[in-house]
Amino acid sequence: MPTISSPRSAQPQSVPALLQSMAQQPTPALVFYGHDGGRVELSGRVLENWVAKTANLLVDDLGLMPADRVLLEPPVHWRTAVVVAGVWRVGATVVLADSSENNGAGVALAVTMAPDAQRSSAEGDVFGAAAGDLMVLAYPALAMELDPSLLPAGAIDFCAEIRAHGDHYADAGASAADQELAVVGHSQHLSLAELMAQAQEQAADLRTGSGPVNAVHLNTATWSPESFARLLAAWMTGTTVVITDRPGTDVAHLLSTERVGLTWS
Repeated sequence: MPTISSPRSAQPQSVPALLQSMAQQPTPALVFYGHDGGRVELSGRVLENWVAKTANLLVDDLGLMPADRVLLEPPVHWRTAVVVAGVWRVGATVVLADSSENNGAGVALAVTMAPDAQRSSAEGDVFGAAAGDLMVLAYPALAMELDPSLLPAGAIDFCAEIRAHGDHYADAGASAADQELAVVGHSQHLSLAELMAQAQEQAADLRTGSGPVNAVHLNTATWSPESFARLLAAWMTGTTVVITDRPGTDVAHLLSTERVGLTWS
């Protein structure tokens, strides 16, 4: 099984450091199967490139700073995973939009997925709750920009803007203090250090299981603190994470194709 770094002492000890270390992984880190039939595979190197570009967009274009709050509409998608990781690289906080504690107070940015033929968007609710900017993500895997009709007035088109930003985040890790909140949602408030500790426990379970696991299926429709910890745990061990929003009847075949050895529900 490929690993980012085998010796435990050499493992990245913070979330930003882990994300930065992904650039050393040429093997698949994330695979997404969309309900539109699309498939996206990101190696660790390509994933880190997307995360760095996202962090640069958040800082350079939107002025995001450590401890700022980013309200996220939480459907599982490869782009939402990238945005979340970019927020953590900056040292900001992900606030899940389904959190009962969220009232939009102090939110610097709201992030939503544009609607498509099979899903409606919660952007109206998200935008109404946020005092800051709105950034909209396209659903199709290879989208270069949104249809203008799907972009609310004044909102930011992630796919169109991301291409202009650099492949390296110059402030990687320096501004993300361990005590900063990483995620708020599901009645939890986890700091970057607490999220990393949960991920390390999950990673230990992967290493000491019945045998090597090439890929894990993160079986969830929406992001949560637990699914974030599992995502990071898999990346710590060099394990491919497979996520999908396809109907359940279609999932068994694709999991077999990806050689998934473990499903996390």
